[in-house]
Amino acid sequence: MTSNQYITEVKSIQEYKKLIENNENLPVFFNFYTDWCGPCKRLALILDAKMNELKGKFYLCKINLDDNEELGVEFDISNIPFSQYYKNKTKVHEFVGINKEILKEIFDNL
Repeated sequence: MTSNQYITEVKSIQEYKKLIENNENLPVFFNFYTDWCGPCKRLALILDAKMNELKGKFYLCKINLDDNEELGVEFDISNIPFSQYYKNKTKVHEFVGINKEILKEIFDNL
């Protein structure tokens, strides 16, 4: 984990599944990205700002697809940034790009 206990880098499908199963008290936001992707960098800035603003209200799980190709294959990801949001172990949202309406809905309801 990084210095913030609510932010983690996911490196395997096992870690991904464990984060969902072990976090029914806090929502989990998965951010699939690459370092070279411009929109991914913009989404990362938004998510980092929300994490600072809403510390402790959700987990932010970052998945670098250049380092974890098997996760991209597992979820059939063909466009990035790709995001998933789980609440109470249930997937509530899945989207590609920077969907401001969905992001607003997620963060307004934390």
